[in-house]
Amino acid sequence: MRYLTAILLLLSLATSGVAQQWPIHTQYFFNDLFYNPATAGHQATVEGFASVRSQWTGLKGRPATYLLGAEYGFGGTPWGVGGFLQNDVTGPISRTGLTLSGSYHLATRGYGDLYFGLSGGLYRMGFRSDVLVQNPNDPTLAAAQEGKWLPDANIGVYYTYGDYFGGISVPQFLQTSVDLYANGINSSYQTARAIYLTGGRHLQVHPDVEVTPSFLVRYSSPSLVQVEVTGIATVKETIFGGVSYRSQDAFSVIAGAHIDKTYTIGYSYDITTSPLQQVSGGSHEVYLSYRLPEKSDRDGDGIPDEKDRCPDEPGPRSNEGCPVEEELMQNPEDDTDNDGILNKDDDCPNTFGVKENKGCPIVKEEEQETLDIAIRNLEFEWDEAIIMDTSLPYLDKLANLLLEKEDWKFYIAGHTDNSGTEAYNFRLSKRRAFAVQEYLIEKGVNEERITVEYFGEYMPIATNDTPEGRQKNRRVEMKFVFD
Repeated sequence: MRYLTAILLLLSLATSGVAQQWPIHTQYFFNDLFYNPATAGHQATVEGFASVRSQWTGLKGRPATYLLGAEYGFGGTPWGVGGFLQNDVTGPISRTGLTLSGSYHLATRGYGDLYFGLSGGLYRMGFRSDVLVQNPNDPTLAAAQEGKWLPDANIGVYYTYGDYFGGISVPQFLQTSVDLYANGINSSYQTARAIYLTGGRHLQVHPDVEVTPSFLVRYSSPSLVQVEVTGIATVKETIFGGVSYRSQDAFSVIAGAHIDKTYTIGYSYDITTSPLQQVSGGSHEVYLSYRLPEKSDRDGDGIPDEKDRCPDEPGPRSNEGCPVEEELMQNPEDDTDNDGILNKDDDCPNTFGVKENKGCPIVKEEEQETLDIAIRNLEFEWDEAIIMDTSLPYLDKLANLLLEKEDWKFYIAGHTDNSGTEAYNFRLSKRRAFAVQEYLIEKGVNEERITVEYFGEYMPIATNDTPEGRQKNRRVEMKFVFD
């Protein structure tokens, strides 16, 4: 009977819009995919994550949330994907389901990165199987315990510019509803469409300390608004800690660590400030993630440089990444690039070349000089991805050359020194590399001809211990590519 009372109480709250319909995560700054599908894969690597939250400890029927997911950014493309399994239990009601997300990255030259996302999912809403009821033979209640499968969707936009980041999303977009019937009483549960607004900034307050203030605003119709403000300090990209305040609910302390730039473990404890503090012992939350280290692939043949015997020349895995003759794979009479050299004898079968260079083009001295001058004169505004006006004439000449050589491919790679955090340098190298690509595209060069990579501080060409060395390491490399 006590469980039946709890059922009716929770259903009443849900109907009035007071209940917590979309689970709360104190460590929302890690669980960004859960809130906004536009963040799927925006780190351009593979990452798996898990989260467990026990809310309002000591309160019978307290909410508990379990999350397991992964995301992946397709390097060199604007696409990212992700998904998660979710189990959210509040009292006798359980919500379990799967959500899949996709995102598209739109680089804006010098003005940050814009991501659009969409997610869709299917979840089961119903009573928990272990709920004890007054009449276990009631067929309508048995059906309610089996639950109903319902669709859901979320749309979102995410934007980064330098140290700043922010996004907006609309979870529970479909506003689905379900009737739960127990012991002659029918109660309806309808999901309420909500709006989530996030934002923040990464601040390098010391060479070894980064402070990240952020916020999360939850709005649910007709007038439910909740604001969460958080401050996190990270020392030497390893140990982090901070505090958070969630209006109408709790004050939180947060601590954790990033291990070997691969693992993250975070813990938060919420001190309840709402009237529930009289019966609640607070809330606990644990977050875990694993990020697959990104591997360099300069020639874009899908084989990491560390395993590629020819890291600057694309080739099949069967030949350890080095080019091979195509004689066994195609008609020996073929000449794909129409340069008069059969593919079996052509080191560049897709690019018009000359026999003297084994079917590859010979880059003339003035053509190489056009590229070298563009590289030497490529400068950006301080700590930004905005190309200086003085660099544009040299990029214009380079663009004109690429327009003349229609079958030449082009490679761009962004690098930085080790000033600032690893994450910030990675983002800066990415934005600068894409800024060059966007400029060449604006001048008419086909996007499919350009390969872009970014490595942050990982591939220095000089020491980072001197100003001169750091200046050499802050660079955007470019080269012609023939295949």
